[in-house]
Amino acid sequence: MTDQWHPGDVNLSNIILTDLNNTKHVDITNQVVGMDLYESMLSPVIKGEMYVYDPVDLLSSFPIIGEELVEIEWKTEGNEKGSNCKLIVCEVVEQQISVDNRSKSYTLRLQSPEAYYSQRQLVAKQYEQESKAIVENLVQTYLSSEKQLYADPTRGIEQVVLANMKPLQAIDLVRRRAVSTQYPSSSFCFYENTRGYHFLTVEAMFQRGQKTVGNKVFHYDTNTQEDISTAQYRNIIALKHISTGSTLDTVTNGGLRNQVISYDMVTGDLQDHNYANEDFQKVDENGKPLHTDGFVSKFGDTASQSYLLPVDSSLPEHELPTKTAHLQGFVAKITSNLLHIHIQGDSSVTVGDVITVELPDASGLDQSGESKLLAGNYLVAKCRHIFQVGKLRNYTQSLELIKGSYITQV
Repeated sequence: MTDQWHPGDVNLSNIILTDLNNTKHVDITNQVVGMDLYESMLSPVIKGEMYVYDPVDLLSSFPIIGEELVEIEWKTEGNEKGSNCKLIVCEVVEQQISVDNRSKSYTLRLQSPEAYYSQRQLVAKQYEQESKAIVENLVQTYLSSEKQLYADPTRGIEQVVLANMKPLQAIDLVRRRAVSTQYPSSSFCFYENTRGYHFLTVEAMFQRGQKTVGNKVFHYDTNTQEDISTAQYRNIIALKHISTGSTLDTVTNGGLRNQVISYDMVTGDLQDHNYANEDFQKVDENGKPLHTDGFVSKFGDTASQSYLLPVDSSLPEHELPTKTAHLQGFVAKITSNLLHIHIQGDSSVTVGDVITVELPDASGLDQSGESKLLAGNYLVAKCRHIFQVGKLRNYTQSLELIKGSYITQV
């Protein structure tokens, strides 16, 4: 980093392209004009796009045929550890030749190597152990991954035969059936970010993340939008409120009360598993519930959705019916407040983190207070790392945030 640091500055290491035989290496930093990396709680791999201006015809001379390895490392001010990821070129697209026939431009599409390990083989194995242990085994054995795996404990023994499934498909099946030992929603996600792999519940990410927010507090000050040169490190460059949620959809989809009926295929017994709004009212323990008592008592007194789930009592006891009921209500809650923000790049912020967003209340007053509906802690659900590589390097991030509470009862 230079002595004089500005928002958006990034220390980006040289971008080295390597063939998988590890016999050829080339520094393509001067040819790369931009790069986007995508992380999501819904994606088990990191994806990316690298935009290349090629006056020396690397495409043919190297050659780049869609099986090369790219390692990317970057740091921002105050984060000495930085971030890095290794991706494989899976496709070369959008090729164009300049009018004077002296250069090419094209886009390299990138994915984590684990995507390849998953596609090359099928899982054929029977498991009888906890969901967490199954996921750990699948990652280590079938994905050949040495990345750190952060996993929440699970309850119950899963007896399952995984046959003719890709490893990432098998992990997703186990994820959907996993039951948490601590969090009723059991809202497990399996995703990759720059720190490794994660098999965690959304509730766990919220609860742990809000204790480690630290200086990840971002401000939206409309005065700074008049001149981008006045932007500060933690200023929000742009903001878009996607939704405050539809309370009608919440009621319709069983967000206040729903019912799962388990049907035992061995004995023919039926059993009710009910979810009520009282089982989950907020994600942020420092926040306030999303719905008032009057609204809940008026529209949440009966189940608005009922699901039938077959079970087999001859197998080890499992709590999937109860999980299904709670998860339906939980999802209706956490998707009720979605926010998109664009910020100066910060290599310490990634998917799964909790950040604090401070937003003014647009009251028309000279000094308005904080927004009661929008301000507070948010979980980063998606992150797009945006790099401008040229001589003047710049790094920003586009974040999709979810929020499961208000900071003040309204």
